[in-house]
Amino acid sequence: MLIEESPNPAWGSLGAAVGLSARRVTAVYREGDTFAQLASRLGSISPESTLNDSLYGAVDGSSAIVCSHSTSAKLGDEANTSRGIARWTNVLVELCPGLDMGADVRREGLMSRVFGGSDVQIGVPEVDRALRINAHDPEMMRRLLADESEDDRALLSSLVASSVQGLFFTDTIVGFKVPNVAEQPAVVSGMLATAARIARALGARRARCPVRPHVAALSNGWDEYGRARGMRFDATRRVLDGVVDGVPLRLGVASLNGPAQLAISLRWPKPVHGEFRLAKFEPRNGDEVLTGSHRFLFQAFTNLVSRDIRVGDGPFDDAYQVLGPSEAAVRAALGSAELRDCLTRIARVASEVCVTNEGATWFLPRAPAAAEELDQHVRMAAAVGAAMHPELARALAYR
Repeated sequence: MLIEESPNPAWGSLGAAVGLSARRVTAVYREGDTFAQLASRLGSISPESTLNDSLYGAVDGSSAIVCSHSTSAKLGDEANTSRGIARWTNVLVELCPGLDMGADVRREGLMSRVFGGSDVQIGVPEVDRALRINAHDPEMMRRLLADESEDDRALLSSLVASSVQGLFFTDTIVGFKVPNVAEQPAVVSGMLATAARIARALGARRARCPVRPHVAALSNGWDEYGRARGMRFDATRRVLDGVVDGVPLRLGVASLNGPAQLAISLRWPKPVHGEFRLAKFEPRNGDEVLTGSHRFLFQAFTNLVSRDIRVGDGPFDDAYQVLGPSEAAVRAALGSAELRDCLTRIARVASEVCVTNEGATWFLPRAPAAAEELDQHVRMAAAVGAAMHPELARALAYR
């Protein structure tokens, strides 16, 4: 659930100083998010920045996001805590192509030293001592971080040195997690440059890791489907792009750590007037959406800490938290019963849904390779686009 924050002009000024714009979001950052999830939540440029906003743009050709989040304070946290809450700043650069190995590499901490746990050893003592390395595929990780050249040693040294400042990387992100709210543009700019450099180096080393059979099968299936549908398949990014029934669509693989998530994004064929944001209503991350009396009771709390515009459609209102500066504009944008029905059905099966006045994205637990299943998802996305603009569907029907 997105809880509204007070205006914070310094946050927007930080973004401007490092070349990023403050963007409203449908949901806040959660540790473990992929870069695709974070990008899908971006809405319009924020005229009055708050700590909920993501600072978004490009650094050295790579997409970048700077965002803030809070957690329950834990033993060993470096962040200043207030009432049991710790605030963090995340400086994030996209790692593309993704690693597809369940990577989570960060500095060895006090708690992990004491309690142990999974830790891939790559055979370089200073790296193995300094970093806690997790991966579903340890052999792939060893190939990625193999010490075979001067460039490799420079990368490993940079990983170790930067981890002291909070550097980490996952399958899709190279970033820094730093305590408190960042205030110094020079420091953030330096972190962005370091993260972008490391992301490029890791991406170049991705070629060392062989393509696994199930990944190859998925790529082949998507490529064949794309050619049949007139869509373009990018094998490196595993993204399928095209226009279906007048609706610009993109299908992507959000992760291949075990079952692959299917990310479906669409841009509205025509501009939608009035800014709005909606996200699947999940007050407890990872749990089922609250409905009925539980949703009603939680709504009382929601109204105290956040706005949630209800449009008078019970199943839709239960499924989504809706935000926007103008309730009338939001209700007009979501006035189509067909659109609300499509989004409600998507919320039942998707792990995350984000919709703004620019487009919509949702994530499904499994990315199919079969053309029949892919076509079902493509048709649903096109139906959502047509429901937002019914005149588009009528025009297509008379071709």
